[in-house]
This record gives sequence, C-alpha cells and structure tokens, in this order.
Amino acid sequence: MISIYQAANLADAHLIRHLLQEERIDAFIAGEYLQGALGEIPANTPIEVRVAPEDAARARAIVQAWESAPIDPAMFDDDDPNDASTDAATGAFGASNDPTQRPQFRAFAAIVWLLGGAALGAGAMWAASHGPRNEAGYDYNGDGELDERWIYAGDRVERIETDRNRDGKIDQIARYDADGQASRVDADRDFDGTLEERTDYRHGQALRTELDRDRDGRAEYRAEYIHGTIFREEWLGANGDVVKRIEYERGDPREGAIDSDGDGRLDTARTYAPNGEIVRSVPLR
Repeated sequence: MISIYQAANLADAHLIRHLLQEERIDAFIAGEYLQGALGEIPANTPIEVRVAPEDAARARAIVQAWESAPIDPAMFDDDDPNDASTDAATGAFGASNDPTQRPQFRAFAAIVWLLGGAALGAGAMWAASHGPRNEAGYDYNGDGELDERWIYAGDRVERIETDRNRDGKIDQIARYDADGQASRVDADRDFDGTLEERTDYRHGQALRTELDRDRDGRAEYRAEYIHGTIFREEWLGANGDVVKRIEYERGDPREGAIDSDGDGRLDTARTYAPNGEIVRSVPLR
C-alpha cells in the first residue's frame, strides 16, 4: 500500500478516506490505533491514508482537488458583536431570539458532537480490526494469476502473500499489526516450498531473524537488529553451538570469531573492513 496523504488528526484522515471511497477507491488509515497510546508507542505517531499502488495517482489528484477547492466566505460570516440592533430577529443589543444561535446552545451542541464523534470513531476502529476479510492483489507478470495477494480485516491489511519467483507458490508471508506496520515475515529463501526463515518486527523495524533450513526446530542461523539495523549474525552447529559470529557497527561488519577446527568452540578472532573483507585473524586464547 502507498501513502498518499498525511493527516493532521484522525478526523482529517477519516474525511479523506470517505472522500476517496465516494470515488470508489479503497483506502485505509495507518497509525489510527496508536494515537494517544501510552508506553513505548509515541503519541505523535503519523496518521497516513494509504491506497493500492494502482489507485495512488488518482487518489492524490482527488485529494489535491479537494485541498485547492475555494472556501465559501459565507461560512465564516458572523454577527457584529457591537451591533445593538433591536430588530425582530435579534432582539435587544443584537442577542438572537433563536435559541439555537445562543452561546449556551452552541457549547452544548459542540459537546454532543464531540461525544458522538468519539463513539463513531471507536466503532470504526473496532470494525476496522474485526470487519469481514477481503482480498486484493497484483499480477506482476500478466499470466492471469495473482503474484501478490493482500488480505484485509475490515479496512486494515492483515497480511500480504507473495510469489517472488512466479512459480505459482507462495514463498513469502508478511503479517501486519493494527497500525499497518509489519510484525512478522516468513520466507522461503531457496524456493523449495518451505518457509524456513522468520523475521520478527517491532514497530515496523526488524528485531530478529532465524533460519531453520531442515525444519528440525533448531535454527542454523540467526541475526539481531537494533532499530532495524543489523548488529550481530551467528551461525550455529548441529548441537546449537555458535561456530561463527560477526558483529556490526552502524550496519558495517567490524569484528567476529570462528570455530576453525570444528570442535564446537570459537578459536579464531577476526577483524573486518567495512566492505566485509577480513583484515586481521588471530587465535583466541
């Protein structure tokens, strides 16, 4: 999905989504469920309106036309507060005889409107997370079969299934959390029909990768990330011992160690250049 509009607030996002839906463009709101949350999630998480790639250009044009539409000045006309007219419509000192125009009524109406909007928003959030599932997708090679399929729960993307090598088999499944960010990706790296690689995400950033080629429940490889940037790779032996390790600094390999004689113990330290070449190798004591 492609972001075509960053909203100032949740009401703004729902307005844009409604505008697009009137033009028969499916849209969903990313970041809707994180606004105002506590704990590790920032309260100022951006709210974005997203659409399918093929609808992006038309959606942007619709939003741009809406933003550039002229504003009717009459919407902002108000009575002059210094007008002491006593005509039949306003009464003494310009005070309106229409109760719906009095400040007390306006304040009450505003409160009712806000409470109603909050209730509708909560209902919309629940519906978005629990609504009926539907699908969309894209045929990249034009063979009549979807190579990428998006599965929705309500208007929220729940997962994306992809056939990366176009052999008719799904070899990657990406799952998404309530705010539209990746939470887990399972992949078939060697296209043998088994999803042997798993990457977990937190707040849309990679956290950990494990690779279990023989599907025996024990990983042969694992990687760890900080803020989505790799900082350690480890290769494991049959007994789960680390036989090779590389540690990174700002995404570049810096140092590591290897089990050179296969006895299950790291015995040689290595230093790496940023391009991955080994520049120093010494025995570990």
